[in-house]
Amino acid sequence: MDARSALFDLYGDHLNVRADASRGRAPVAALVRLLASLGVQAPAVRTAVSRMVRQGWLTAVRLDVGPGYALTPRAVRRLEEAAERIYRTSHAEWDGRWHLLVVTPPPARAVRERLHDQLAFLGYGSLGGGTWLSPRPAPELDTTLAEAGARAERFTAVHDGDSHALIARAWDLDGLGRSYARFLGEAHLLLTDSYTSTDEGAFCVGQDLVEHGALLAAGHDAPLRTVREHYNPLVEMLATMPKPVVAAINGTAAGAGLGLACACDFRIGAAGVRYTTAFTGIGLTADSGLSWSLPRIVGHGRATALLLLAEPFTTEQALEMGLLNAVVAAEQVLPAATELATRLAAGPTAAYACVKESLAYAASSTLTEALAKEDELQTRAGATADHKAATAAFLAKQRPVFTGR
Repeated sequence: MDARSALFDLYGDHLNVRADASRGRAPVAALVRLLASLGVQAPAVRTAVSRMVRQGWLTAVRLDVGPGYALTPRAVRRLEEAAERIYRTSHAEWDGRWHLLVVTPPPARAVRERLHDQLAFLGYGSLGGGTWLSPRPAPELDTTLAEAGARAERFTAVHDGDSHALIARAWDLDGLGRSYARFLGEAHLLLTDSYTSTDEGAFCVGQDLVEHGALLAAGHDAPLRTVREHYNPLVEMLATMPKPVVAAINGTAAGAGLGLACACDFRIGAAGVRYTTAFTGIGLTADSGLSWSLPRIVGHGRATALLLLAEPFTTEQALEMGLLNAVVAAEQVLPAATELATRLAAGPTAAYACVKESLAYAASSTLTEALAKEDELQTRAGATADHKAATAAFLAKQRPVFTGR
Protein backbone atom coordinates (compact mmCIF):
# COMPACT_ATOMS: atom_id res chain seq x y z
CA MET A 1 0.00 0.00 0.00
CA ASP A 2 1.33 3.42 -1.00
CA ALA A 3 2.17 5.50 2.10
CA ARG A 4 1.16 8.83 0.54
CA SER A 5 -2.23 7.53 -0.59
CA ALA A 6 -2.83 5.98 2.83
CA LEU A 7 -2.03 9.29 4.52
CA PHE A 8 -4.46 11.17 2.27
CA ASP A 9 -7.15 8.58 3.08
CA LEU A 10 -6.44 8.84 6.81
CA TYR A 11 -6.56 12.62 6.86
CA GLY A 12 -9.47 12.97 4.44
CA ASP A 13 -11.83 10.28 5.72
CA HIS A 14 -11.03 10.40 9.44
CA LEU A 15 -8.98 13.31 10.75
CA ASN A 16 -10.53 16.09 8.67
CA VAL A 17 -14.09 15.18 9.67
CA ARG A 18 -13.56 15.48 13.41
CA ALA A 19 -15.53 18.16 15.21
CA ASP A 20 -12.98 18.82 17.98
CA ALA A 21 -9.69 20.71 18.15
CA SER A 22 -7.78 17.76 16.69
CA ARG A 23 -9.49 18.14 13.32
CA GLY A 24 -7.07 17.72 10.45
CA ARG A 25 -4.02 17.07 12.62
CA ALA A 26 -2.24 14.10 14.19
CA PRO A 27 1.00 13.32 16.05
CA VAL A 28 3.74 11.63 14.05
CA ALA A 29 3.81 8.62 16.35
CA ALA A 30 0.09 8.01 15.78
CA LEU A 31 0.49 8.19 11.99
CA VAL A 32 3.30 5.64 12.10
CA ARG A 33 1.39 3.33 14.44
CA LEU A 34 -1.86 3.45 12.45
CA LEU A 35 -0.24 2.83 9.07
CA ALA A 36 1.87 0.00 10.47
CA SER A 37 -1.36 -1.98 10.80
CA LEU A 38 -1.72 -1.66 7.01
CA GLY A 39 1.78 -2.96 6.39
CA VAL A 40 3.33 0.48 5.76
CA GLN A 41 6.73 0.70 7.42
CA ALA A 42 7.76 3.70 9.53
CA PRO A 43 10.49 4.94 7.13
CA ALA A 44 7.96 5.00 4.28
CA VAL A 45 5.49 6.98 6.42
CA ARG A 46 8.11 9.55 7.41
CA THR A 47 9.33 9.91 3.82
CA ALA A 48 5.75 10.40 2.57
CA VAL A 49 5.06 13.01 5.27
CA SER A 50 8.21 14.95 4.33
CA ARG A 51 7.21 14.88 0.67
CA MET A 52 3.69 16.08 1.47
CA VAL A 53 5.14 18.97 3.48
CA ARG A 54 7.30 20.00 0.51
CA GLN A 55 4.28 19.76 -1.79
CA GLY A 56 2.20 22.00 0.46
CA TRP A 57 -0.29 19.41 1.72
CA LEU A 58 0.89 19.20 5.35
CA THR A 59 2.51 21.59 7.80
CA ALA A 60 4.39 20.79 11.01
CA VAL A 61 2.57 21.63 14.27
CA ARG A 62 3.27 21.20 17.95
CA LEU A 63 0.62 19.13 19.74
CA ASP A 64 0.15 18.41 23.44
CA VAL A 65 1.48 14.87 22.91
CA GLY A 66 4.45 15.92 20.77
CA PRO A 67 5.29 16.88 17.19
CA GLY A 68 2.67 16.34 14.53
CA TYR A 69 1.35 17.46 11.17
CA ALA A 70 -1.79 19.33 10.15
CA LEU A 71 -3.51 19.75 6.81
CA THR A 72 -2.81 23.03 5.04
CA PRO A 73 -5.77 25.14 3.82
CA ARG A 74 -4.95 23.99 0.28
CA ALA A 75 -5.13 20.34 1.36
CA VAL A 76 -8.41 20.87 3.20
CA ARG A 77 -9.88 22.48 0.09
CA ARG A 78 -8.68 19.65 -2.14
CA LEU A 79 -10.00 16.94 0.20
CA GLU A 80 -13.39 18.66 0.41
CA GLU A 81 -13.50 18.88 -3.38
CA ALA A 82 -12.61 15.19 -3.60
CA ALA A 83 -15.30 14.25 -1.08
CA GLU A 84 -17.86 16.20 -3.08
CA ARG A 85 -16.87 14.36 -6.25
CA ILE A 86 -16.67 10.90 -4.65
CA TYR A 87 -19.71 10.96 -2.40
CA ARG A 88 -22.24 13.08 -4.27
CA THR A 89 -25.20 10.86 -5.10
CA SER A 90 -26.87 12.50 -8.09
CA HIS A 91 -26.02 14.05 -11.43
CA ALA A 92 -28.11 15.79 -14.01
CA GLU A 93 -28.76 13.48 -16.93
CA TRP A 94 -25.84 13.56 -19.39
CA ASP A 95 -26.73 15.43 -22.58
CA GLY A 96 -24.41 13.31 -24.75
CA ARG A 97 -21.91 16.11 -25.36
CA TRP A 98 -18.22 15.76 -24.48
CA HIS A 99 -16.18 18.56 -22.95
CA LEU A 100 -12.73 18.83 -24.54
CA LEU A 101 -9.65 20.62 -23.24
CA VAL A 102 -6.64 21.42 -25.40
CA VAL A 103 -4.01 22.29 -22.82
CA THR A 104 -0.88 24.31 -23.49
CA PRO A 105 1.51 22.53 -21.13
CA PRO A 106 3.63 24.47 -18.62
CA PRO A 107 7.35 24.52 -19.48
CA ALA A 108 8.53 22.88 -16.23
CA ARG A 109 8.42 19.10 -16.40
CA ALA A 110 7.48 18.67 -12.73
CA VAL A 111 4.56 21.08 -13.15
CA ARG A 112 3.42 19.27 -16.32
CA GLU A 113 3.45 15.93 -14.54
CA ARG A 114 1.57 17.33 -11.57
CA LEU A 115 -1.05 18.90 -13.87
CA HIS A 116 -1.43 15.56 -15.68
CA ASP A 117 -2.11 13.80 -12.36
CA GLN A 118 -4.52 16.52 -11.22
CA LEU A 119 -6.57 16.44 -14.43
CA ALA A 120 -6.81 12.65 -14.14
CA PHE A 121 -7.85 13.11 -10.51
CA LEU A 122 -10.65 15.44 -11.65
CA GLY A 123 -11.94 12.71 -13.97
CA TYR A 124 -10.51 13.81 -17.30
CA GLY A 125 -9.20 11.21 -19.72
CA SER A 126 -6.23 11.86 -21.96
CA LEU A 127 -6.49 11.51 -25.74
CA GLY A 128 -2.84 12.49 -26.18
CA GLY A 129 -1.27 15.63 -27.54
CA GLY A 130 -2.51 17.74 -24.65
CA THR A 131 -6.17 16.92 -25.39
CA TRP A 132 -8.38 15.88 -22.48
CA LEU A 133 -11.94 14.57 -22.41
CA SER A 134 -14.74 14.57 -19.85
CA PRO A 135 -18.51 14.04 -19.95
CA ARG A 136 -18.90 17.04 -17.62
CA PRO A 137 -16.66 20.00 -16.77
CA ALA A 138 -15.13 19.73 -13.30
CA PRO A 139 -15.94 22.66 -10.97
CA GLU A 140 -12.33 22.62 -9.77
CA LEU A 141 -10.85 22.94 -13.29
CA ASP A 142 -10.20 26.69 -13.24
CA THR A 143 -8.36 26.47 -9.92
CA THR A 144 -6.28 23.52 -11.12
CA LEU A 145 -5.22 25.28 -14.33
CA ALA A 146 -4.43 28.52 -12.48
CA GLU A 147 -2.25 26.76 -9.90
CA ALA A 148 -0.25 25.15 -12.72
CA GLY A 149 -0.03 28.37 -14.74
CA ALA A 150 -1.53 26.50 -17.71
CA ARG A 151 -3.83 27.71 -20.48
CA ALA A 152 -6.53 25.59 -22.10
CA GLU A 153 -8.93 26.00 -25.00
CA ARG A 154 -12.33 24.48 -24.25
CA PHE A 155 -14.79 22.87 -26.65
CA THR A 156 -18.09 21.03 -26.48
CA ALA A 157 -18.58 18.28 -29.05
CA VAL A 158 -20.68 15.27 -30.01
CA HIS A 159 -18.67 12.16 -30.85
CA ASP A 160 -19.59 10.59 -34.18
CA GLY A 161 -18.27 7.08 -33.68
CA ASP A 162 -17.90 4.18 -31.25
CA SER A 163 -18.25 5.69 -27.76
CA HIS A 164 -16.94 2.53 -26.11
CA ALA A 165 -13.70 2.75 -28.12
CA LEU A 166 -13.37 6.43 -27.23
CA ILE A 167 -13.80 5.71 -23.52
CA ALA A 168 -11.33 2.79 -23.65
CA ARG A 169 -8.78 5.11 -25.27
CA ALA A 170 -9.19 7.89 -22.71
CA TRP A 171 -9.58 5.86 -19.51
CA ASP A 172 -7.98 2.55 -18.52
CA LEU A 173 -11.10 1.19 -16.83
CA ASP A 174 -9.85 -2.42 -16.93
CA GLY A 175 -6.66 -1.33 -15.17
CA LEU A 176 -8.71 0.57 -12.62
CA GLY A 177 -10.79 -2.54 -11.98
CA ARG A 178 -7.69 -4.67 -11.50
CA SER A 179 -6.19 -2.12 -9.12
CA TYR A 180 -9.39 -2.05 -7.09
CA ALA A 181 -9.51 -5.85 -6.96
CA ARG A 182 -5.90 -5.89 -5.73
CA PHE A 183 -6.78 -3.30 -3.11
CA LEU A 184 -9.73 -5.34 -1.83
CA GLY A 185 -7.63 -8.52 -1.69
CA GLU A 186 -4.78 -6.77 0.10
CA ALA A 187 -7.13 -5.08 2.56
CA HIS A 188 -8.80 -8.40 3.38
CA LEU A 189 -5.48 -10.09 4.01
CA LEU A 190 -4.21 -7.20 6.12
CA LEU A 191 -7.31 -7.41 8.28
CA THR A 192 -7.16 -11.19 8.76
CA ASP A 193 -3.41 -11.93 8.70
CA SER A 194 -4.25 -15.34 7.21
CA TYR A 195 -5.73 -16.72 4.01
CA THR A 196 -8.39 -19.41 4.15
CA SER A 197 -11.70 -20.36 2.61
CA THR A 198 -15.05 -20.62 4.35
CA ASP A 199 -16.34 -23.25 1.91
CA GLU A 200 -16.69 -26.57 3.68
CA GLY A 201 -14.47 -29.24 2.11
CA ALA A 202 -12.34 -26.92 -0.02
CA PHE A 203 -9.64 -24.32 0.46
CA CYS A 204 -9.83 -23.26 -3.18
CA VAL A 205 -10.32 -25.42 -6.27
CA GLY A 206 -9.54 -22.73 -8.82
CA GLN A 207 -11.84 -21.53 -11.56
CA ASP A 208 -15.48 -22.60 -11.85
CA LEU A 209 -15.23 -25.00 -14.80
CA VAL A 210 -19.00 -25.02 -15.41
CA GLU A 211 -18.98 -21.27 -16.02
CA HIS A 212 -15.64 -21.56 -17.83
CA GLY A 213 -17.01 -24.19 -20.21
CA ALA A 214 -20.18 -22.25 -20.94
CA LEU A 215 -18.23 -19.13 -21.82
CA LEU A 216 -15.81 -21.09 -24.03
CA ALA A 217 -18.74 -22.67 -25.86
CA ALA A 218 -20.18 -19.20 -26.47
CA GLY A 219 -16.88 -18.02 -27.94
CA HIS A 220 -16.31 -15.52 -25.15
CA ASP A 221 -12.74 -14.48 -24.38
CA ALA A 222 -13.38 -13.84 -20.67
CA PRO A 223 -12.10 -17.27 -19.49
CA LEU A 224 -8.68 -16.61 -20.99
CA ARG A 225 -8.48 -13.17 -19.35
CA THR A 226 -9.25 -14.42 -15.86
CA VAL A 227 -5.67 -15.35 -15.01
CA ARG A 228 -4.20 -12.07 -16.22
CA GLU A 229 -6.85 -9.81 -14.73
CA HIS A 230 -7.67 -11.56 -11.46
CA TYR A 231 -5.32 -14.39 -10.42
CA ASN A 232 -1.98 -12.78 -11.31
CA PRO A 233 -2.50 -9.55 -9.32
CA LEU A 234 -3.59 -11.54 -6.26
CA VAL A 235 -0.64 -13.98 -6.44
CA GLU A 236 1.83 -11.12 -6.91
CA MET A 237 0.33 -9.23 -4.00
CA LEU A 238 0.60 -12.28 -1.71
CA ALA A 239 4.18 -13.06 -2.71
CA THR A 240 5.49 -9.49 -2.49
CA MET A 241 3.57 -8.23 0.55
CA PRO A 242 6.13 -6.89 3.08
CA LYS A 243 4.69 -9.04 5.86
CA PRO A 244 4.38 -12.80 6.34
CA VAL A 245 1.19 -14.40 4.98
CA VAL A 246 -0.22 -17.57 6.55
CA ALA A 247 -2.47 -19.91 4.54
CA ALA A 248 -4.92 -22.02 6.55
CA ILE A 249 -5.66 -24.86 4.13
CA ASN A 250 -8.89 -26.33 5.43
CA GLY A 251 -9.80 -28.40 2.39
CA THR A 252 -8.89 -29.36 -1.17
CA ALA A 253 -6.38 -27.05 -2.88
CA ALA A 254 -6.34 -27.51 -6.65
CA GLY A 255 -5.16 -25.55 -9.67
CA ALA A 256 -5.14 -21.82 -9.00
CA GLY A 257 -6.08 -22.60 -5.38
CA LEU A 258 -2.77 -24.42 -4.97
CA GLY A 259 -1.05 -21.44 -6.60
CA LEU A 260 -2.57 -19.08 -4.04
CA ALA A 261 -1.41 -21.33 -1.20
CA CYS A 262 2.13 -21.53 -2.61
CA ALA A 263 2.28 -17.72 -2.88
CA CYS A 264 1.92 -17.54 0.92
CA ASP A 265 4.89 -17.77 3.27
CA PHE A 266 3.46 -20.42 5.61
CA ARG A 267 0.94 -23.18 4.91
CA ILE A 268 -0.93 -24.98 7.69
CA GLY A 269 -2.88 -27.95 6.33
CA ALA A 270 -5.75 -30.05 7.62
CA ALA A 271 -5.27 -33.79 7.93
CA GLY A 272 -6.91 -35.83 5.17
CA VAL A 273 -6.85 -33.08 2.53
CA ARG A 274 -5.88 -33.77 -1.08
CA TYR A 275 -3.94 -31.53 -3.45
CA THR A 276 -3.43 -31.38 -7.21
CA THR A 277 -2.06 -29.02 -9.83
CA ALA A 278 -4.93 -30.15 -12.13
CA PHE A 279 -4.02 -28.03 -15.17
CA THR A 280 -2.86 -30.64 -17.69
CA GLY A 281 -5.92 -32.74 -16.88
CA ILE A 282 -8.00 -30.18 -18.81
CA GLY A 283 -5.38 -29.37 -21.42
CA LEU A 284 -3.94 -26.28 -19.75
CA THR A 285 -0.52 -25.26 -18.48
CA ALA A 286 0.47 -23.88 -15.08
CA ASP A 287 -0.80 -20.50 -13.94
CA SER A 288 -1.20 -18.52 -10.71
CA GLY A 289 2.57 -18.52 -10.26
CA LEU A 290 2.99 -22.30 -9.80
CA SER A 291 5.78 -22.47 -12.40
CA TRP A 292 7.65 -19.99 -10.19
CA SER A 293 6.67 -21.00 -6.66
CA LEU A 294 6.38 -24.80 -6.83
CA PRO A 295 10.02 -25.52 -7.91
CA ARG A 296 11.24 -23.20 -5.16
CA ILE A 297 9.24 -25.07 -2.54
CA VAL A 298 9.53 -28.73 -3.57
CA GLY A 299 12.42 -28.72 -6.07
CA HIS A 300 12.49 -28.75 -9.86
CA GLY A 301 12.10 -32.52 -10.28
CA ARG A 302 9.05 -32.85 -8.05
CA ALA A 303 7.47 -29.72 -9.48
CA THR A 304 7.88 -31.10 -13.02
CA ALA A 305 6.14 -34.34 -12.08
CA LEU A 306 3.35 -32.59 -10.18
CA LEU A 307 2.63 -30.22 -13.07
CA LEU A 308 2.95 -32.68 -15.95
CA LEU A 309 1.11 -35.65 -14.39
CA ALA A 310 -1.39 -33.61 -12.34
CA GLU A 311 -1.81 -36.57 -9.99
CA PRO A 312 -3.49 -35.89 -6.63
CA PHE A 313 -1.28 -36.08 -3.55
CA THR A 314 -2.08 -36.33 0.14
CA THR A 315 -1.48 -34.10 3.12
CA GLU A 316 1.26 -36.43 4.32
CA GLN A 317 3.00 -36.23 0.95
CA ALA A 318 2.65 -32.43 0.93
CA LEU A 319 4.27 -32.25 4.37
CA GLU A 320 7.08 -34.63 3.39
CA MET A 321 7.97 -32.62 0.26
CA GLY A 322 7.99 -29.34 2.20
CA LEU A 323 4.85 -27.83 0.71
CA LEU A 324 3.23 -27.71 4.17
CA ASN A 325 4.81 -26.35 7.34
CA ALA A 326 2.49 -28.26 9.65
CA VAL A 327 -0.51 -30.61 9.60
CA VAL A 328 -3.24 -30.43 12.24
CA ALA A 329 -6.76 -31.74 12.74
CA ALA A 330 -9.33 -30.05 10.48
CA GLU A 331 -10.94 -28.10 13.33
CA GLN A 332 -7.53 -26.79 14.43
CA VAL A 333 -6.40 -25.36 11.07
CA LEU A 334 -7.66 -21.82 11.55
CA PRO A 335 -6.68 -21.63 15.27
CA ALA A 336 -3.18 -22.90 14.42
CA ALA A 337 -2.81 -20.40 11.55
CA THR A 338 -4.11 -17.60 13.75
CA GLU A 339 -1.67 -18.51 16.50
CA LEU A 340 1.22 -18.40 14.04
CA ALA A 341 0.01 -15.10 12.53
CA THR A 342 -0.29 -13.60 16.03
CA ARG A 343 3.24 -14.72 16.87
CA LEU A 344 4.56 -13.17 13.67
CA ALA A 345 2.64 -9.93 14.25
CA ALA A 346 4.37 -9.57 17.63
CA GLY A 347 7.80 -10.12 16.08
CA PRO A 348 10.28 -7.83 14.26
CA THR A 349 8.02 -7.09 11.29
CA ALA A 350 10.47 -4.65 9.71
CA ALA A 351 13.08 -7.44 9.67
CA TYR A 352 10.51 -9.86 8.22
CA ALA A 353 9.95 -7.45 5.32
CA CYS A 354 13.70 -7.39 4.67
CA VAL A 355 13.89 -11.20 4.77
CA LYS A 356 11.10 -11.53 2.19
CA GLU A 357 12.71 -8.93 -0.06
CA SER A 358 16.09 -10.66 0.25
CA LEU A 359 14.70 -14.10 -0.62
CA ALA A 360 12.80 -12.77 -3.64
CA TYR A 361 15.86 -10.93 -4.92
CA ALA A 362 18.24 -13.86 -4.42
CA ALA A 363 15.99 -16.18 -6.43
CA SER A 364 17.12 -14.52 -9.68
CA SER A 365 20.51 -12.99 -8.82
CA THR A 366 24.15 -14.03 -8.64
CA LEU A 367 25.90 -14.65 -5.33
CA THR A 368 27.70 -11.32 -5.59
CA GLU A 369 24.41 -9.50 -6.24
CA ALA A 370 22.71 -11.37 -3.38
CA LEU A 371 25.52 -10.42 -0.98
CA ALA A 372 25.20 -6.77 -1.97
CA LYS A 373 21.43 -6.91 -1.45
CA GLU A 374 21.89 -8.52 1.97
CA ASP A 375 24.26 -5.72 2.92
CA GLU A 376 21.72 -3.10 1.83
CA LEU A 377 18.88 -4.74 3.74
CA GLN A 378 21.02 -5.44 6.81
CA THR A 379 21.88 -1.75 6.94
CA ARG A 380 18.16 -0.94 6.79
CA ALA A 381 17.28 -3.47 9.51
CA GLY A 382 20.19 -2.37 11.66
CA ALA A 383 18.85 1.16 11.74
CA THR A 384 15.47 0.11 13.19
CA ALA A 385 14.38 0.72 16.75
CA ASP A 386 13.58 -3.00 16.97
CA HIS A 387 17.22 -3.96 16.41
CA LYS A 388 18.50 -1.50 19.00
CA ALA A 389 15.92 -2.57 21.58
CA ALA A 390 16.43 -6.29 20.94
CA THR A 391 20.22 -5.95 21.25
CA ALA A 392 19.83 -4.13 24.56
CA ALA A 393 17.37 -6.77 25.76
CA PHE A 394 19.79 -9.57 24.80
CA LEU A 395 22.65 -7.95 26.72
CA ALA A 396 20.36 -7.44 29.72
CA LYS A 397 19.15 -11.06 29.46
CA GLN A 398 15.58 -9.86 28.91
CA ARG A 399 12.89 -10.83 26.44
CA PRO A 400 12.77 -8.33 23.53
CA VAL A 401 9.59 -6.41 22.73
CA PHE A 402 9.19 -5.54 19.06
CA THR A 403 7.17 -2.60 17.74
CA GLY A 404 7.76 -2.89 13.99
CA ARG A 405 9.79 0.34 13.90
